[in-house]
Amino acid sequence: MGALVGRGVGQVSKQLQTNLAVMASEGTATIAYLDAFQKAGLQPAMILDLRLVPRYRPTELVVRLLGLRITWFLIRILRQFQLRRPYMRKLARAIQAHFQGSPDFFTPIDYSRYSANVLRLYAFGLDDPKLREYLERSPQPAWLYSTSGIMPESLLSLPGKRFIHLHPGVVPFVRGGDCLLWSRAVRGKPGMSCFYMNAGIDTGDIIATHEFEPLRFGVDKTKYTPDQLYEAVMAFYDVLLRGDLLHRLLVTHGSEADYSRLPSQKQDPAEGRTFFTMHGALRAQILQDLFLA
Repeated sequence: MGALVGRGVGQVSKQLQTNLAVMASEGTATIAYLDAFQKAGLQPAMILDLRLVPRYRPTELVVRLLGLRITWFLIRILRQFQLRRPYMRKLARAIQAHFQGSPDFFTPIDYSRYSANVLRLYAFGLDDPKLREYLERSPQPAWLYSTSGIMPESLLSLPGKRFIHLHPGVVPFVRGGDCLLWSRAVRGKPGMSCFYMNAGIDTGDIIATHEFEPLRFGVDKTKYTPDQLYEAVMAFYDVLLRGDLLHRLLVTHGSEADYSRLPSQKQDPAEGRTFFTMHGALRAQILQDLFLA
């Protein structure tokens, strides 16, 4: 189901190495996270180039017909097309103008620029046994989760492994889905949290949180649909704030810290609130506040 392939040693500048590895998938979040490492003068212990095909009925049929690798490449082509649509580029420029030194989200990422140790794994779902087998054998104790999907118990229960997640909302107050927008709605400003993942919904031990001053982007929102604005906010604004918090964390702890044992605070699952996907009408109203008329 999966295949592990060495990608060789990359040419990385004189950056100090952490013991935090990155479980990466091609996407804007991974770009923002690796940019945070680079700006902090650090590099991950390694990058697992996780070429993940989500497991659900349509992909099961395609994988049976074409195989895992071809299915992944087809999904990659579709995602790149979606990201590179002209309106996404225009909205990205408006959002990135508020973030100094913002990374390039449109050029295919070269992982060897960020780590001297890069490995590739094709997997069919996060519950693919090949992924568990690899992580079980890996000496890395701490992994930054930079892909999508619910982390299965089969990975969370691996002995000696801890997975760090960056979440768009200050927990325990804002857990769940669409939390960047819910943060704006219920707290008046966007917030981010960093925590060790557990089996609950955003209930892991808190490593760091930060709230940011609200921004308004210089875009005439009447030229775009609410869905287009939402796509851009999730693809760029959300991940740039995540990257900002990761950069703060890396600068604070540096290369000597054991990222599997950072100081953290337990959450009380009974505290706070879990939100679900925001209704389209409310979502459109929140987006109105993010973009100029």
